Amino acid sequence: ILKMGKIDTSPFSIKKGFLIREMTPDGFLFCVENVAAFLISDGKHITIDAYTEDKGVWETLLLGPVMAALLQQNGFLTLHGSAFLFEEKAVLMLGATGVGKSSLAMALHKKGNCYLTDDICAITFSTEGEPLLYLGSSHVNLWEDSIEALGLSQNTSHQIRLGLSRHQFIMDLPRLNKCHPIKRVYLLEVGSIQDDILAAQKLDLMSSIKLLYKNIYGINSLRDMELENESFKMIHIMAAQITCSKLDRQHAQMDIKLVAEHLESFLKL
Repeated sequence: ILKMGKIDTSPFSIKKGFLIREMTPDGFLFCVENVAAFLISDGKHITIDAYTEDKGVWETLLLGPVMAALLQQNGFLTLHGSAFLFEEKAVLMLGATGVGKSSLAMALHKKGNCYLTDDICAITFSTEGEPLLYLGSSHVNLWEDSIEALGLSQNTSHQIRLGLSRHQFIMDLPRLNKCHPIKRVYLLEVGSIQDDILAAQKLDLMSSIKLLYKNIYGINSLRDMELENESFKMIHIMAAQITCSKLDRQHAQMDIKLVAEHLESFLKL
């Protein structure tokens, strides 16, 4: 439940020169100076105190770290990545910002592998303990070079904020189940191979655990809310059941459509 309202941040100190992140008696407080303050409580309510009229700026925070904190309060494991549907199962692509997760998910969507989520992968578990990807937001954010490479029109998007060459698209998706079993997890990397267009390396259990832990979305929020241990337990369960691999391509400028074709062929093996 979202509502606009005033939030008193005066009792709390600013971190990193612009950020407040505190667990309070009323809930988890997340505030970015001159942008907005958010209070996330009971895993159900978000109060927004906007400091700017530019809705696109604070909405980006709402759909990112604020939503991640809400999901964490509801017992989800949150991973930093994008996902698409392949043969009725979810394929997750994790990795650093700018490595190409969103553009690759969009390229695969255009090939008929339905987009599932961007930026935050929310993981829950079935009653039998099977890891499931919860269907995410229909928003996907792409840089202008990716938009051009994918043959998309900026006319169907809006610029996230002035001065930033990144645009948000709202996906027109078919009716999908809320949860999907997870087929595979990939860590996207660039530049570690010389000869192949794309190379995949399967990881052992300990490396899979490290990969998933490193790519938790909102790890600091988890620690502030004292929920890190629960997420670590979920990572162990997930790593024991799902194949995790490193996926490397030669360079970041490689044709994203070609990369998508090769990834599809890996998944069919």
